[in-house]
Amino acid sequence: MKPAHILFVTSTNLSTNPRCHKEMQLALQNGYRVSLLAFTLPGWSKSFETGYVEELGINDTTYLSSGRKPFFPWFLSSILEKASRLTHKFGLRSASVTAMALSKRAWLINRYLKKYKGRPDLIIAHNPPTFYPVAHFAKKNGIKYGIDVEDYHPGEGTDRNLHQYMISLMKMTFPDASYISFAAPLIQEQSVKLLKGHLPGENNLLTINNVFPSSNFSLHGKSGPKNNGKIQFVWFSQNIGPGRGLESLLPAMDHFARNVELTLIGNPVVDFIERWTQDRSYVHVVPPLQASELYGSLSSYDIGLALETISEENRKYCLANKIWAYFQSGLFILASNTPAQEKFLDEFKDHGLICENKEDAYSKAIEWIVGHIVDIRNQKNKRFEEARSTGWENERKKLDSKWRDVLAN
Repeated sequence: MKPAHILFVTSTNLSTNPRCHKEMQLALQNGYRVSLLAFTLPGWSKSFETGYVEELGINDTTYLSSGRKPFFPWFLSSILEKASRLTHKFGLRSASVTAMALSKRAWLINRYLKKYKGRPDLIIAHNPPTFYPVAHFAKKNGIKYGIDVEDYHPGEGTDRNLHQYMISLMKMTFPDASYISFAAPLIQEQSVKLLKGHLPGENNLLTINNVFPSSNFSLHGKSGPKNNGKIQFVWFSQNIGPGRGLESLLPAMDHFARNVELTLIGNPVVDFIERWTQDRSYVHVVPPLQASELYGSLSSYDIGLALETISEENRKYCLANKIWAYFQSGLFILASNTPAQEKFLDEFKDHGLICENKEDAYSKAIEWIVGHIVDIRNQKNKRFEEARSTGWENERKKLDSKWRDVLAN
């Protein structure tokens, strides 16, 4: 009997979509045949992508271009995106028009799937531009599909038109899905409130937390800062840039410059780096790291920074990869007071400290950390061991069970 075939579709790539990467690993470990449809992206992730694919050991991969080459698909998708946004305002609001109004990549994915000769047993959509093409292709061909909701998508950004496109698209594509997975409890809770009556059955809704395999983490970091006695803070993201809380944190850290070092890991946004870090000798900027190198180095630090501004509604409800990575590394977490992070550290009370995303609040929090750093370091082993029970090894069981149910029926 042939193994079931799962097609994963993402509008980004594996380097920038750890959830899709983890799910593909799980599918391969469980003996499924796995295919991938993704995009080539410029910048730092492009150099990492080949390594991710080779690590997975899959040959059935297709990458669509996100740039201007080839010219015709890029040009036509750009025109259709603008036209769809215009016609949407005048009441033409079909699922296809709404999807193209949201993102030109929806058209590029749909164009590819129209010519796709395979017949997978299950298709899994990652990221909003994939929702309509996957749902349309699956329903047209009698194939089951799942959707992963990595963020509270109707609350991303500040463009109200895009918010409405997103809500409409979710209402049109979610009801017929075999399951919907959510990346955090509050993302699921808020989505259910918003989409009441436009969802599959309650048993087909599940939260899959953004945790990682416990084996990725160690109490003895393979790299990272040298032990010079200073308190080691770390923050990472895809980009080191504005609007992520660093503007409030850095002036607060200036008061403790003799006692602390801060490592920022990610793709540096030049203007931001020049303005905010060049005159701060305690700040060290590190370019993006492969996931294995990043997670393997985190335990070398003392404090993980989970700073979120509430400039967009999504930030209230999401739990970013970084907070889980700090948690699984045994770090003490300094987190801004979003509802999701407050809920997280209320559940894991000894793993961190919540404060407002303001300079004076960060100053008080850092002062407290300086005064308690001995205890914080002494408790790292305990935090690390407590976190092991929450790793991907346990979280994956929910997704594994759901796939088996979907494919058996």
